[in-house]
Amino acid sequence: RSYSRKRYPYKWIRSVLHVGRHWRWVALSTPRLWTGIVYSSAFRPERLDFLLEHSGTFPLTSRNDFDLLSNRQPENDDVDPKQKFWEVVFGQFQRIETLAFMPCRNTAHLLDRLPGQGADGEEHTVDAPILRHLLLDLSRLDDYPSSLLRNINIPNLKSLKLYRASVK
Repeated sequence: RSYSRKRYPYKWIRSVLHVGRHWRWVALSTPRLWTGIVYSSAFRPERLDFLLEHSGTFPLTSRNDFDLLSNRQPENDDVDPKQKFWEVVFGQFQRIETLAFMPCRNTAHLLDRLPGQGADGEEHTVDAPILRHLLLDLSRLDDYPSSLLRNINIPNLKSLKLYRASVK
């Protein structure tokens, strides 16, 4: 059951939206229901757009488990779904309250897209005003940039969990 929930975290949506018109209206009118952004094997970019649209301005929670997808490749010439997911999530960085980021070897390049890490090597400071909980698990990587979190201003951080990450 836990594996199924990780693989298909949005399965509940179909059930709730198809109970009846009133349930559908209540669900679509409740932004808090749509604030959990999870990368799973069932991830589709259009679902992410749906979640962001219906979450309104509420704080977001985002997590991933790329181990479930380590062999999944982009279809045709499409953008890598993992890359698309993090581009959208990092684009919403001001709204993220909880972030769990667990890259693996074939997604290590996404660390360069963390806010504060310039694609051209230039670093810039990014504010994460409501980020309260951050989990960064680097245990599946051989190496990572030493400036990983240096350029992110996180004034309201309450909990930080680092796995295999040295503090320099």
